[in-house]
Amino acid sequence: MKKIIIAAVVCAVTVSAILSVPNIIMKSIPTAKSVTVRKIEHTDILEINGSIVKNAKTGEMTIISYVNEKDISTVKMGQYAEITGAAFPDCIYDGVVSFISDYATTVQKGSYSQTVVEVKIDINNPDDSLKAGYTANAKIMLSEPITMTVVPYEAVNQDDNGEYVYVLEENKAVRRYITTGYELSDGIEVTSGLSSGDYVITVDDNNLDGKVVLVKDK
Repeated sequence: MKKIIIAAVVCAVTVSAILSVPNIIMKSIPTAKSVTVRKIEHTDILEINGSIVKNAKTGEMTIISYVNEKDISTVKMGQYAEITGAAFPDCIYDGVVSFISDYATTVQKGSYSQTVVEVKIDINNPDDSLKAGYTANAKIMLSEPITMTVVPYEAVNQDDNGEYVYVLEENKAVRRYITTGYELSDGIEVTSGLSSGDYVITVDDNNLDGKVVLVKDK
């Protein structure tokens, strides 16, 4: 947080200095807009649907589901799952993948067939809200949470050398090449090329590398 505050102060001083320049020069300085760089926590998730079954002797409850063959390689024994359902909308239960069939089977889905594999998820904390036969939704956590750096799509450009963004360095727009990862609904992950505290901007002209710009808030 301190780095962000320092960047804001530097920007304020920079803009103030530029504003002291005569208007005729000000009008010739290209403008840029600041970009919000977000840090978010991300986990790969597989969502599946199934039915709850109950062991009459032990009272244990399990979700039986069928995972499409294209996704089954991501499912592993012992993976954690969050369980919800229409019959218990205010409750979230914990679960663990306890069984993955060694065999695939073909099921009919409307006018087409699918190849699927049976998967079972044990519910760790069942209570009276759950009943055998209920449908349930399970979010299987396929990976440990990671922190992602995300920038808006409009900040990312591309040339023959790859993808890049502009960062503000000493009043100048500097082209910084980056490596991107996940594409999200409101931005794209940057896996390398940006450092904490970098001041990312957007410019109207992609030929401003190394040139002085005036940053205007959105």
